[in-house]
This record gives sequence, C-alpha cells and structure tokens, in this order.
Amino acid sequence: MIVGGDILTRGLVIGGTLENLKNSTFDLTVGEIIPIGKDAVRARASARARREAPLATYFLEPREMVWVLSKEEFALPKDVTGLATLRTSFTKQGILALNVGIIDLFFEGLSVPH
Repeated sequence: MIVGGDILTRGLVIGGTLENLKNSTFDLTVGEIIPIGKDAVRARASARARREAPLATYFLEPREMVWVLSKEEFALPKDVTGLATLRTSFTKQGILALNVGIIDLFFEGLSVPH
C-alpha cells in the first residue's frame, strides 16, 4: 500500500500539493465540472469553441448529475492500482458518487472520480 508522501514522491499524482495529502490518502481538487445531457454537451462544445474557461462553480438541481475532472493527473506504473472515492464532507451535503473509481495500471491523465 502506498500512502502519505510516497504518493507524490513516486510521481503517482502530478500537480498535487502537500496540503492535499492525508495520512493514507490524497484529496483531489476540482479542475472542471461537466454537466451531463445533450444540452450540456452542446453548451460545453460551444464554450470550448469560444475558448471560455471551464465551469468553476455549479449548482446541482435535485437528481442532476455531473462529471468532475480533477486538476491533478495520475501517472500509474504497471504495479499500482488506485481507488477514487468521494470525500465524506460531500456526502454530508447530499452529493453522492455512483461508485468507486478504479484507476487502472498504466493509467495517465485526469481523474473523472464522480
């Protein structure tokens, strides 16, 4: 099990800071919020075409879903698998994750944890 500072020193998370390290985990930060649905996809494509910044704040309606991309990127080697879960503080606010995200061996890129 790789925990604490080893997460950063082994280069498993790129762009992360020491402030995000916990005893055994690393808290990802929100990089982009992507609304789900046909209208949302069209709006996002239009915003990209106009080179607008990604959403920084988003208010969820009841039963609405979004994808959340992390600011940090992963770079997992052939012998490491990761798990992405939702912080308990979010669940106390009524936000739920549909499942635990498995970060596969050799995965490189942004997380879509929720």
